[in-house]
Amino acid sequence: MQASHSPDGPDPGYRTENLEERLLHAPLTELEGYLSTSRSDSLSVQMWEALRERSVGKLQDPSLDPDIRLRWAEMANATLGRKHAAGGTDRVAAAADEARLRAYTIQEFGSSEDGGLQDTNSLIDLVFESLTMTREQVATAAIDWRTSDRAEILKLRRVKNLLNPLKQVVHLLDANDSVKYQVEEWLALIPRLP
Repeated sequence: MQASHSPDGPDPGYRTENLEERLLHAPLTELEGYLSTSRSDSLSVQMWEALRERSVGKLQDPSLDPDIRLRWAEMANATLGRKHAAGGTDRVAAAADEARLRAYTIQEFGSSEDGGLQDTNSLIDLVFESLTMTREQVATAAIDWRTSDRAEILKLRRVKNLLNPLKQVVHLLDANDSVKYQVEEWLALIPRLP
């Protein structure tokens, strides 16, 4: 006998592989419903990544209505968060992925000031809060990064991954804004990083 649907997750009568196969092809509304009732541990890290990849693909599909594409952007961000919470990425890697998603969404659909995916200031805050080194530390380490050990090179690479999305949105900042100056100072370091 199949159990009834639980508000805490998918129908427990489904085997995980059936659920995962269904989710990979589910319409957006079903995926949104699933995310609103599931936990990060309800799917494997690989499945969260597969759903994120599908969502990004739909976001980038110009044949879809812009409102639908924005819903797919939200889905991509939600699945990214679930993947991180399930142990699939560390905080900095998850922030770099989210920064790329936000920058693309802003570039495609414009900037807003609502704290959502299209909020340029929220994107900048995310990047700056995720940096694990000061600008001075990065500048010093970048001088001779080729002689650094693997761990130090990886740290610098992660800084670069966080900063790169800001290149797509810096032009949206007011020329007299001190934040624009800060962003430009950080962006000037990118060519010097591995």
